[in-house]
Amino acid sequence: MWHRNSARNDSRQRTARRVCAVIGRGSAALAVVLTGSPCQANSGAAPTRYLSAIDPDHLGYNPPAPAVDGSKEQQADLAGVRAIQPKDPASRDEAFADAEAFSFDALLPRFSVSAGRTLTAKRRPILAHMLKWALADAGAYGKIKDKFARSRPFVADPSIVPCDTSFMKTASPPPLHVTYSYPSGHATNGYLAGLVLSAVMTDRSTSLMARGERYGQNRVVCGVHYPSDVAEGQQMAKFLFALIVKQPAYQLDLKCALEEDAADINSALPDRRKPIHKSGYDDECAKLDENYYAEMSAL
Repeated sequence: MWHRNSARNDSRQRTARRVCAVIGRGSAALAVVLTGSPCQANSGAAPTRYLSAIDPDHLGYNPPAPAVDGSKEQQADLAGVRAIQPKDPASRDEAFADAEAFSFDALLPRFSVSAGRTLTAKRRPILAHMLKWALADAGAYGKIKDKFARSRPFVADPSIVPCDTSFMKTASPPPLHVTYSYPSGHATNGYLAGLVLSAVMTDRSTSLMARGERYGQNRVVCGVHYPSDVAEGQQMAKFLFALIVKQPAYQLDLKCALEEDAADINSALPDRRKPIHKSGYDDECAKLDENYYAEMSAL
């Protein structure tokens, strides 16, 4: 997955499978160095998320049901949406921009100010890869949405004007309808991003977590989620992160992301404009940097 050149990709995956078969699960880090991906038990396919060994439909996360439509609890939740609606639509600019920054490479730069660093996928490829895989794990929220099928606030109260609904609509099954509200996927992603980035940029953890929370809160500002949707999305992010940090692939990525961050602070990130450049990372991290930069360049 790190290169579009299929022959190179196939060769790397074959190497990884041989390594994993011979030396077992305990040497997953070596397979990462050789191929850019950890060994995955009982599978020839390279993993695409940290929790690849866990069925995303059976993560063990069981949120409580949202308030029933028409109940006092639901009305209070709806009042929370109305209370935060800005009178001037222009004041929703950040919320609108956050709504559109859903993919990992679009989300990462939204944290640049809070990080005190310029964060882009190609400038910080190791960090970007971490966020990509973590958000892939967060995709499990979709099944929870379908399970509870909670309508969005602007559907329950047409007087609420949402920021944008184009990306929330689906034509299957017909007729066209708006996707469900609980829990908030944006809130899950934003809070999980805050946790991942805080683990790497510890000196900025307070501001990064605040930005992750605000990213979720902006969904209420947009009128497309209830406060309880956002709160549950953040709880799911905490649950997922507690699982992710135990994974060997994450631990190696974190080690190298810390080296990458130190290089960033010291203005020593690889100068890829030069035909030959030295990253200053150790051998493991230099290899990951090469692989992840190729991955980000292929976007």
